[in-house]
Amino acid sequence: MIIPINDKYQISSNSLEWRIDKRKTEKDHYIWVPIAFFPRFEQAAESLGNRLIRESNAVGVAEAMVEIKRITSLLTLALPSEYRLVSIEHEVRTDAN
Repeated sequence: MIIPINDKYQISSNSLEWRIDKRKTEKDHYIWVPIAFFPRFEQAAESLGNRLIRESNAVGVAEAMVEIKRITSLLTLALPSEYRLVSIEHEVRTDAN
């Protein structure tokens, strides 16, 4: 399975693992290079979300919160529907607190 996230990252799998792949340009084409491996999909998605937050150019709490919401939306839209429901339920519970 391959789940495109953006032009820089994708989450992929084989029969043994889930991976975060990063796009690498080589001469006139590009390849996807695995950069992290996980036994569960949720771990790969969470790790990629954390990576995207760390790589953002946000300065200060307000900008960080905007980036977190943007990244959460990006991942939620890319996730298969069964995982999307869990993410939305978690977000609702988090916002209610």
